[in-house]
Amino acid sequence: MNIYQLLTKDNNLQTLIKLIRNDIQVDVTLIQHLSIYDKFNQLTGSKNRRYKLLAEEFRLHPKTIQRIILKLNKKTK
Repeated sequence: MNIYQLLTKDNNLQTLIKLIRNDIQVDVTLIQHLSIYDKFNQLTGSKNRRYKLLAEEFRLHPKTIQRIILKLNKKTK
């Protein structure tokens, strides 16, 4: 299981959204990172092309997109 799978498993994502809506401190960039990961896996083409497309869409550097994908692909402990 990787980090993305852990975060989106069962009701974990819904719980995170409820915490954010109730002003309980959660890093809101986590939701953005999950969206980036989802879109990355939906796109076709080379990894570099997908990084660039997502970088333009989310107004981030392609290297930042790459780091997000790598982080969420890490195996959980």
